Amino acid sequence: MTVPPPICVVDELDAGETLFRVSSAAVGELPLYFGRRTGERELCGIESKSGYDKYILVQSSDCKVIGIIAHASMFRRAWMSSDAEELFHEIIGTFRRSGHKSVNADTSGTFPSRITNSMIRGRWRAFRAVSKKSVKRSEGIATSGSVLERTLQDVDAGLSNYSTWIASLEVPGRVERLLEFGAGTGTIAGRVAHRVTKELWLVEPSERGRESLLNLKAENIRIGVVSELGEIPLGIQFDLILLSNVLEHIENDVEIVARLSHLLTHTGRLVVFSPAHNFLYSRFDQLIGHIRRYTQPSLRRVIELAGLEIETLRYVNPFGAVLWLMSNRLARTVRPNQILASVYDKIVVPTSRVFDLIPKQPFGQSVIAVARLRDGSGD
Repeated sequence: MTVPPPICVVDELDAGETLFRVSSAAVGELPLYFGRRTGERELCGIESKSGYDKYILVQSSDCKVIGIIAHASMFRRAWMSSDAEELFHEIIGTFRRSGHKSVNADTSGTFPSRITNSMIRGRWRAFRAVSKKSVKRSEGIATSGSVLERTLQDVDAGLSNYSTWIASLEVPGRVERLLEFGAGTGTIAGRVAHRVTKELWLVEPSERGRESLLNLKAENIRIGVVSELGEIPLGIQFDLILLSNVLEHIENDVEIVARLSHLLTHTGRLVVFSPAHNFLYSRFDQLIGHIRRYTQPSLRRVIELAGLEIETLRYVNPFGAVLWLMSNRLARTVRPNQILASVYDKIVVPTSRVFDLIPKQPFGQSVIAVARLRDGSGD
């Protein structure tokens, strides 16, 4: 007999009492959804949980978590599993590793103990998707005195060649209207403003970052600095949207890429530049608010689920990956040494730029993707 999947999807899932009422309507079907018949393992409780997504963990009479009731929006994320049981373990594993307090506090050690191939695959996908260190990550906003703010200052002061190189990869030519989402203190914006011919819009949630961005000057173009996407005037569409070392801070990455895609012109491009490989995830990543690092397959899936198609996708800076592994992952450095940073910027970066001309790097410190609207989606 085929065991039904341990997931129930509902179209409406609200907080509080409504959450319980809506889920109660689905409880009658749970023995079918979860494959648990009365007498075999009765359902004894349903508890409301909410992280970024609304969801409910379903427990059996022996307090094992045997299923999830979730709003459909939860499944519009870059899950990699191929079947429902595997997906169940991937979701739970990812939430536990990324710090969802309801999963960590209330369900520690209460998951099914029966080991299956689907459990192994699902938990492996969760392991690949999110570093466990991200449970205690910082907020990831450049507030005064934060590690992220100090890092942005260090990059501006000591890694000029590196920043110029990355900016040239992200914005290689002239563009009429450009939007940078998560502009920080203007490290990239200040290096690409001269390539913009009409409008440059910068979205940055931190007040400290916006203060720096307001000092940015460029001739003959309009510069707008806002704290969120909703503050951009209606009707403006962009030829290029840039996320430079930003997407790894955002839990629901598919959703934000999908929102940004609606701001593209029909010939526009969206560029994502993010840290690569979770095996490089370090204490430093944690302190500056990274949830994950990407691989080519995981970033491709995010972009395609958001409704875009990949134009180019590749790793960047393999030398940097090796140095990151030694200094940040193994030596656990949490702030760049100014002398070493200067050597890196003046010697390693020029070498890396030459090496970057070789196509199809097998790995890198970062991964870059250029995406566009699918044919017909911009009409």
